[in-house]
Parts: sequence; C-alpha cells; structure tokens
Amino acid sequence: MAHTEAMLIQDAPGIRHVPGGFVSDDGRNVMKLTKKKAIELHRELWDWLYHHPNKQKWDWPSWESNGGNIPRVSSYCFLCEYSVQHWNNYCRETCILDWSPDSGCLGDGAFERWDNAISPRTRKKYAKIIRDLPERQ
Repeated sequence: MAHTEAMLIQDAPGIRHVPGGFVSDDGRNVMKLTKKKAIELHRELWDWLYHHPNKQKWDWPSWESNGGNIPRVSSYCFLCEYSVQHWNNYCRETCILDWSPDSGCLGDGAFERWDNAISPRTRKKYAKIIRDLPERQ
C-alpha cells in the first residue's frame, strides 16, 4: 500500500501540513530540512541506532520528546520528512539516498530487515547499511 498525505497526517498526530512546511497543533513550527541537513541527521540517527541495537528510532535522545532539540519528523525519518516537505509525497520515488538494490525502505528493504531483526548483531548490520547509504544520483 502506497503512503499518502492522509497516512502522513495519521502517522504524525498533532502535526499538520501548511504551505512551506508543517506546524504542530500548539503552533510550533516543525523543522524545515535542507537536503544536507536531512542527510546529516539521518546519519546521526542511524549511527546512534548502530551503537544502540536494542533501541527504536523514537528512542533517539536528540528528539525533543526525549530531552533533545530535534522536533519529531514524519515516520521518525529525515528522508521521508524531506520528501514530504519538498515534493509533498513519501520518499519511495523521491528519496534523496539510494536504497539500491532495494526498492526503498519499505517492502523487503534494509529498513524492514532492521525493523524485523531480533538479534542485536543483525540490527547493527542493517543500521550500518542504512546509515551509510549513498546519495541518489
């Protein structure tokens, strides 16, 4: 099932799309990402997940909800958030990183393998792959 704008809104309670970005229900602006910043934060998050294989994306200490200074983004993914902000769609076709030979993060891709992995060793393996994905050419 393809992700849609409605799914984005359902996935991000308390956040609504407005021209030029997103606003939370309490009126705070949500981070507007540049390509460089999205990739930088993606790598920071996945490096942390590599070093903390028993944790989930939402456990990252840098999220505001965990005491950090980074507002929550779509699917806890800076790549998805960047695609939504710049192309108003999920990143399956517009992801700024190259998931080859996978068809993206969903389906039987590296993200699904990380998310479904049980052993810390396997989670580290896929976190490293995801962290080090090259930019799409």
